[in-house]
Amino acid sequence: MSRDALPPGPRSVLPQLVHMRDPFPYMRELAAKYKPPVTVPMLGAPPIVLTWTPEGIRTIFGADPMSFATATNEALSVILGSGSIFLQSGAEHRRTRKLLSPPFHGDRMRAYAALMARAAERWTEKIPRDKVAPVLPIAQGITLDVIVEAIFGEQDPSRVEALHERILAVVAAFNPMIATFKLLQREFGGIGPWARFQARAKSLHEVMLGLIAEKRQKPGDDVLSLLVAARDEDGSALSDREIIEQLLTFVVAGHETTATSVAWALYELHRAPETLAKLREELAQAAREQTPPEALPKLTYLRAVVDETLRMHPPVPIITRKITAPIELEGYSLPAGTFVAAGAYNAHCREETFEAPHAFRPERFVHKTYTPFEYLPYGGGHRRCLGAGFATFELCVVLATVLARASFELAEPKPVEHAFRIGTFGPSTGVRLRRA
Repeated sequence: MSRDALPPGPRSVLPQLVHMRDPFPYMRELAAKYKPPVTVPMLGAPPIVLTWTPEGIRTIFGADPMSFATATNEALSVILGSGSIFLQSGAEHRRTRKLLSPPFHGDRMRAYAALMARAAERWTEKIPRDKVAPVLPIAQGITLDVIVEAIFGEQDPSRVEALHERILAVVAAFNPMIATFKLLQREFGGIGPWARFQARAKSLHEVMLGLIAEKRQKPGDDVLSLLVAARDEDGSALSDREIIEQLLTFVVAGHETTATSVAWALYELHRAPETLAKLREELAQAAREQTPPEALPKLTYLRAVVDETLRMHPPVPIITRKITAPIELEGYSLPAGTFVAAGAYNAHCREETFEAPHAFRPERFVHKTYTPFEYLPYGGGHRRCLGAGFATFELCVVLATVLARASFELAEPKPVEHAFRIGTFGPSTGVRLRRA
């Protein structure tokens, strides 16, 4: 029998404040104290009804897409633009998703394997020997190179560097405070954080407009060219503004999430010597067989390592929706307007699904498959990450290439915590390694 009240949960937002920088411990506390679903109060926002059971997640992901609206933090519109697919709902989201899907089909992804491997080789050679340094900046360099070449189609070294600089300048100038509080979104005579962010964003937009104009005249084999050529059923194309907003979405989502996942994978592998040795053995065999880059993601243990990394460190630990029609969620009648969420991290830590869930064991993905309601590193349902296949493919190629060209020792005396980054949670220290 359904109950019309929201599920029980904590009454105070104080734990969120305590764990604002790293919410993963708070999510573990919720799982230990409450049976899902649980109502979680939010700081300055409506409460969220959170579940992490396969049954509850199935309800959220399997519902009519038109009965949900996006619940993505609108502060992201400051950096992505209001037309980003992250911020769209309903028919608008469906239309954009259809237009953006072709660049991420399997055959086209495999064509990017060689440039992914080249980027990983270039940046691995920049890692100093016998010196402790964080690996995250190297991973960011790799993923940004891949974005610039695969997404923008740019290969000229000077222009690649210029795009790098502009993208990183915008990301560095993005401040959650100015994105959240409109009062701070003022020029103040051209000085201050908002003015700095606006100036850098304008500079990047100008470069993108130039690239769009070039692709209209001379298209290439890159994502930008495909976006320029994309047409609706009625023959209409994406506007320059729409293309820029989706390009920025690819940059932010693809750059940060993939880079942090590479760093997390290297962290976990170097805490588990036997696992690292087993992966190196598989990679050595692939090298002897001269396995091409596009075939690396088919390596069984490599793919299992990537999957296990994403299980323990999902890029988006909570996937939130706003319901526009009443739904039944695990015995509760939730009215329209309620925010609901699938807890990916807590789902990945369920002992009923994953034995010893806090241990790094890639073997669990070698011997078993999991439903999309048990394992959901890229979200699910009609809003599952459009670039999920691209990201996993890139993770496999980059990780295999880095490990084939360098050996490391972990230089982290304590467990590394999560820290908020744009759109994801990365390792707080950047994962310090010493290249042997």
